[in-house]
Amino acid sequence: GILRVGWLLAAYGRTESLLRLPRPGITYAAIFGASLLAMRAFGGVRPASAVRLAGAGALAGALAYFHFDVWTTSVAALFVLGAWESLESRRLLHPLWFPAASAALVSLPWLALNYPPDPDLLIRVATFGRAPNPVSLLYLAAFCVGARRLANSPSTPLKYLSAFMAALFLVLNVQIVTGYAIEPFHWYWFGNIYLLLLLLDILERSEQYAGNL
Repeated sequence: GILRVGWLLAAYGRTESLLRLPRPGITYAAIFGASLLAMRAFGGVRPASAVRLAGAGALAGALAYFHFDVWTTSVAALFVLGAWESLESRRLLHPLWFPAASAALVSLPWLALNYPPDPDLLIRVATFGRAPNPVSLLYLAAFCVGARRLANSPSTPLKYLSAFMAALFLVLNVQIVTGYAIEPFHWYWFGNIYLLLLLLDILERSEQYAGNL
């Protein structure tokens, strides 16, 4: 029944240690929870409370202990949002940089233990080279569409999802700097879910706009 399917989803994979919990049922719950908390922090009453901002960043940073792909993208999305808010407000030290800083701080223990990556691991799973990822252009296009829609219809969920698309584009092209990419298909799995959510949000707003004409 439903309970058995839920258990199989949560139990699929492996739990290597308390610093490695890549089971999908846990990972997806964590990334969706981090996204919802970030949207509440960025979309709540301004100025947002320090506790709410720190909590949003801390949960995103904690994703490092679940899975590398969801962590890098969620933290990058917070940095994109911080930069976006700074540009819009013309304030370099905008308070909404705080979640990104909080996420980076929570991630530090994991980074200290796991970076630089093990050379043997890179030989097994990495693709070496500095060529841009062509699939990432899809996420860049989605970001542009979302940003354009925001000009006419401001929305915290749409802004977060657009920032997430920009984060995917950046993370999927990190090999331009590092010289290697680690199994980019991992990012496609959850990235396409967020892409679908973005498109559904835009479609819903388009229908609402058409209905008001």
